[in-house]
Order: sequence, then C-alpha cells, then structure tokens
Amino acid sequence: MKKRYQGFNVLIIIVLFILAALLLVIPELPGLSVWPYAVELTGALSEGGENIVPNDQYLASGINDSYSRLRSWGIAPGKNGELPRADPGAPELISKYNSIYLADTTKKIIYLTFDEGYENGYTSKILDVLYENQVNAIFFITGPYLEKQEALVQRMLDEGHAVGNHTINHKSLPMLGEAEL
Repeated sequence: MKKRYQGFNVLIIIVLFILAALLLVIPELPGLSVWPYAVELTGALSEGGENIVPNDQYLASGINDSYSRLRSWGIAPGKNGELPRADPGAPELISKYNSIYLADTTKKIIYLTFDEGYENGYTSKILDVLYENQVNAIFFITGPYLEKQEALVQRMLDEGHAVGNHTINHKSLPMLGEAEL
C-alpha cells in the first residue's frame, strides 16, 4: 500500500513538473502570445502627433507583419493646462459616428463610467451607492454581460443610468480596420 502511494506521489510530481514547463513554453508558441497585456496599444501618440503606432515600439508580436502600422486610440494628455485631445485619426471617427469626445468645458461636470466587462460582482453595491447619493452613471456592457445579468442591466435603466455598448467580445480597436469599426 505504501509503494502505491509513493508511485502516486511521483506521478503527481511529474504532472506538476510538466504543467510548470508548459506554462513557460506556451507563451512562446506562435499565435498564442500575440498581444501580452504588458504592451499598451492605446493612447500611444508619438511626439510628432502622427496617426500611427510604430511597429517596433508597440507591436508585441513578431509573427504578424501585416500590423506594422496601427491606428492610435486613446487620449493624448494635455500639457501646461491644455485640455486632453483625442489621438490623431479619432476626430474623423467621432464625427462620422456622432460620438462625443469632449463635452461643454465651461460646465463642471464629471462623467462617471463603469466598464462591466470585469466588474467582479460589485455592480449591485455600486448601484446602491449611486442611488443613495442620487448620482447617475454610464455603464458599458458586453454582450455576454447582458445575457448573464439582464436583471442588473434593467435595474441600471430603471434607476436612470445610461447603458452603452462595449461590444460582444471586447476587440482591440487598434487592430480593427475601418469596415470592422
């Protein structure tokens, strides 16, 4: 019986060793590590204000050369008291899709937004606090979130909050072409 347990323990150790080795190797396999989270693809304005993200600086994957230049997305911080601005190329899309980037700056308004893709179960409490303080917010939800949390989304609407589309699968906007946007 003791030998059986020793054999089982050895088997467990071997399996754990193999899993640990795979964790080290898998990120290096082609196609599985295209965009590590450590690489920021948005808000990547060059000092010259060009409408690109340079391949050598922001393209994490060496396996797909077709993305050598990406549209830059995000916010360019203002300097010396200037207002932040949309990255180059974004104003045309903002206009085309009737979006708002910068509202009336003469009014002191805070737009409170929540990304419901990664909410970790806190939304009900957030809604409670907003309700108690008579504050409205904008909740951006994904398709799967709507399917799983329909009652919570209805509560958002019932309490006067805006609900915006955060897509079905949260694609990386710099990777999308004009037709996909």
